[in-house]
Amino acid sequence: MSLISSNIKEKILANLNEIINLQDNSWTNLDTNIKFKVIHNICNLLRTNSSTDNTSINTSINTSINTSINTSINIPLKNLRPKKLIQFCGINKQKNLEIYNEFRKNIININREFRSNYNSTNKNYCFANLSKNKYTTILSNYNYNIYSFLLTNINTINHKNFYSNLLGENQHKIICANNNFKIKQINYKDNFLNIEFNNNIMLQLELYLTSEKITNNIPAKYKINLINIF
Repeated sequence: MSLISSNIKEKILANLNEIINLQDNSWTNLDTNIKFKVIHNICNLLRTNSSTDNTSINTSINTSINTSINTSINIPLKNLRPKKLIQFCGINKQKNLEIYNEFRKNIININREFRSNYNSTNKNYCFANLSKNKYTTILSNYNYNIYSFLLTNINTINHKNFYSNLLGENQHKIICANNNFKIKQINYKDNFLNIEFNNNIMLQLELYLTSEKITNNIPAKYKINLINIF
């Protein structure tokens, strides 16, 4: 026996077809596949905000109608070292070598200054033994240098390749009607770096230390989350 009758299936298809063909410029201009993604993710929102009983589902629907629905997809991306992040921008040994060497020189200076302040002579062996202020300052200063470099060279960055390199195999998870990717703005605070594109895509990067042991270089990586707002 079928779980639901043919009549119910026809009604569901009819209602879905009506949703797909809703008349609104912001909706009708979207590709059909993107519309399906939006519907799918709004269904997930409904499932998250309600239990399985009909009363709660109806309450959740009414709540969503009476409040603004802010839907987004958060996609954790591969953690990257700052050097790799810059290479994803199209700044590497093969392209923009002069600018890439400028970046490498900057990182060398950051590590040289770090070594002069935190070493065995000063009895600094482990990050965990540093004060909270010193710990956060190390990350904040490193992050600021990456932010400053990206901002200074924003016109050199290959925006589309940068976006594509970061997403990797997650392209199918993105809901986006604009394929002309361009970085809209870059902001930083402490060890966080936000890169916002012009297609409602935002990257949230969090700089963290990959080792507790103090060595010659700062062992830093970015934890990256992509937020797709629609």
